[in-house]
Amino acid sequence: LPLMDLTEVPGLDDLNDPKGAIARAQNLGARAFGGDRTFFLVNGSTAGIHAMILATCPPGSSLIVPRNCHRSVINAMILADVRPIYINPEYSQDLELATQISPKSVEEALEENPDSIGVLLVSPNYYGMCARVEEIGKIVRKREKILMVDEAHGAHLPFSPRLPKSSGKLGADIWVQSAHKTLPAFTQSGYLHIKG
Repeated sequence: LPLMDLTEVPGLDDLNDPKGAIARAQNLGARAFGGDRTFFLVNGSTAGIHAMILATCPPGSSLIVPRNCHRSVINAMILADVRPIYINPEYSQDLELATQISPKSVEEALEENPDSIGVLLVSPNYYGMCARVEEIGKIVRKREKILMVDEAHGAHLPFSPRLPKSSGKLGADIWVQSAHKTLPAFTQSGYLHIKG
């Protein structure tokens, strides 16, 4: 018998329709990461970002995203026929790096685009800098929009009080994590979390 992988046969669970061990593990994941539901991903955060955007954005809608988002966000918007509303991140002269989009820029984008579905953040970014998720979340919720977070580099955040809080604790409605980047997991292991 293979020690690491078995196919979907009677007696084993099925990732596409979990009812046994995978369902129990996903429920434990939701509790651990602060979501109401957790879905395991086998194609990394890219699969979760595609699912997140395709599930929440009807064709022809718009979504506010940082200009330095991952290419999977752009690909998902193309697949979903969603128009991006780009916000440029702030720039740190000291670090010589693009950082995060500001709450003020999110508020302005929402005022200028009241029909947008919501906002997608990247937090932490590729340099470990976290967005002001809680503050942005309040702005997004006030307008009854959806807050999505690409938290690919932050699957470890819920597990230490010495780290910034995870997006799920800060008001995200739906967020994606790459377990294989910061947790002990096989390459391309990821999570899609939903709250509410």
